[in-house]
Amino acid sequence: MVVHLGIDAKAYPASNANANDAARAIGLTKFAALATETVTVVTGGPLVLNGEAAVGPLYLSTDGSPTSNPDTGVVELSVGYAHTASAATVHLGQPIYH
Repeated sequence: MVVHLGIDAKAYPASNANANDAARAIGLTKFAALATETVTVVTGGPLVLNGEAAVGPLYLSTDGSPTSNPDTGVVELSVGYAHTASAATVHLGQPIYH
C-alpha cells in the first residue's frame, strides 16, 4: 500500500487520482492496516510483496496499491521496481501530472 503523510502526521492510503496524495507520498507499507493500527513505512530499499507483482516498474494506483500498469489521465508516480513477484525495491519518483 502506497501511503502519504496527512497534515496530522499520520499515514493514509495514497491515490493517483489525487494530486496532493501523489505529492505527499512517503513510501509503501507491507500491508494495509486499520486506522488505529501502527504500520511500518518503507521509504526506500527492499520490500517483500504479496507475490502478485509483475516484474518491472511499479506505480501508484487509484486504490493505493502498487501496480505495474500506470493509469492514464491521472497523476503518474513511480514507487519502485519489482524484481520478482514477491521482491521489490522502493524508490519514489517525482509525480508526473497528466
